[in-house]
Amino acid sequence: MKFLFFLFFAPVVFGGSLQFDLKRRSKSLNRRQDDDVSLVPKPEDNEYCIELGFGSEKEKVQVIVDTGSSDLWVPISNATCNTGTSSESADCPKSRYKWYKSTTLKMSSLPFYVQYGDNSSAEGLFCQDTVWIGDTGINNTTFGLGAIVDSVGTMGLGFPQLEGSILAFNESSYPNFPQKLKMDGTIDRVIYSIVLNKDSSKSSLLFGAVDHEKYSGELLTIPMMTEEEYEKYMAISIDSIALASDKINQTLALETNVILDTGSTVSTFSNSVMQELAESLGGEVKDGQYYVDKTLADKSKLRFTFNNLTIETEVYIQDAGDGEYVLQYFNQPDDSIPANVLGQDVLTRIYAVYDLDGLEISIAPQSGSTKSNIEVVGADGEFNKASSNISETNDSSATTEGSYSSATSQTSGSSETSDSSQKSDASSIKNISVYLLALSLLISICFG
Repeated sequence: MKFLFFLFFAPVVFGGSLQFDLKRRSKSLNRRQDDDVSLVPKPEDNEYCIELGFGSEKEKVQVIVDTGSSDLWVPISNATCNTGTSSESADCPKSRYKWYKSTTLKMSSLPFYVQYGDNSSAEGLFCQDTVWIGDTGINNTTFGLGAIVDSVGTMGLGFPQLEGSILAFNESSYPNFPQKLKMDGTIDRVIYSIVLNKDSSKSSLLFGAVDHEKYSGELLTIPMMTEEEYEKYMAISIDSIALASDKINQTLALETNVILDTGSTVSTFSNSVMQELAESLGGEVKDGQYYVDKTLADKSKLRFTFNNLTIETEVYIQDAGDGEYVLQYFNQPDDSIPANVLGQDVLTRIYAVYDLDGLEISIAPQSGSTKSNIEVVGADGEFNKASSNISETNDSSATTEGSYSSATSQTSGSSETSDSSQKSDASSIKNISVYLLALSLLISICFG
């Protein structure tokens, strides 16, 4: 296969794929579509957002990128801000859609409702309208019009089985945004890749393609769990979750399951994992909070091991006052499905490729590169698993167990790249006329 090499300074649309540069907004939410989460104090963290155009006026509205839910929805201009549902003060959105100005909108009588893990919600009606990515319109896209809301809009990227119309009203599913991109021929396969980074210039969402500059080593492919109780989630198996330091080596969970949720600012663990973690850090469970010894926590790491890939993160804690500190994660019952949710605290360390058609997720450590080496993925789902990045690394804690090759060559027909030049054979990409459109999308910071 041949590859496309670009040094991107702005989001672009090109044949067979769409790329968005992600920015962050300061607001903490657990966006996973679930109402069975016991909340703990949240970190002042961020959400990753993009800016889309809606309707005949191409009105720009900012939405959260969320792999833990499945609906695209936007607050309407006259939406009521509901302060009674969220676990914290409502995040009344400033970025709203003037639906009445669109001449292409088709209103539905079907009710729309979605609730997330932090108890924030949106309700209203479904509609169909054009969703714009720069000057490229995705016609007749189904999305929700939020009339009663307490957060900014959301672009859910999960399976249709997790749509609010099914969970709340037992209605049939509809083609959500990733599915619609495939139906319209914008992408050949429901596959997207995400890199979240605290440096916004290194964060991106890429539909229909993989960027081999954004990760190091080789992508590890893990099948999604297909048992009935897991089939609506993009859950994968994880070998172990452990706590490690010079003085501690404690396994917290073995052979369990997780989802990778871009909408959760921090991870969610089962109650038993949280209790084991707190006690291993010299603490205890008291009044529903997980207290720890700050010195031990500061010197420890959480280790997430998938086959031969181990990702390390710091232990997130929060000052609870009076010299005490608590774990800064969400917790949930031990019988929850999925068992654990890995949020931005983990995802800012990895590059993830979500293949919804192939029912698998591929992950690797982030490289930290700002360059791009895009491979468009065809309908067959085949793509190279080796990174082209050999020069740039980031400071995220990611380690590998076993052998990982740092590939410098590609599959059949090698290509070269540098900071100032690009070489590609566009004719090698099946049935794709490659083009670039500079966009005003800069998937910008959400201001609510």
